[in-house]
Amino acid sequence: VFVAIQFLEDTVFNSTDGLVAETTELFPDDAGTSSLVSANGAAIDGETFPAGMTIYGRWTGFILASGKVIAYLG
Repeated sequence: VFVAIQFLEDTVFNSTDGLVAETTELFPDDAGTSSLVSANGAAIDGETFPAGMTIYGRWTGFILASGKVIAYLG
């Protein structure tokens, strides 16, 4: 899986399967209950990640709409 993505240019992920999480995970919401995180990349649809930023997580794949990245396997 990819464990980090470093952005070399301002980057946008594809609207469909742009950033695919390893699994749909549960995270606590503001009420203290669990909420599902979409595994299809909908949460980042239309977001621009700036050059120089690095994000960390666990993804099985990604598709860029624009930009350049270095993706780290782990």
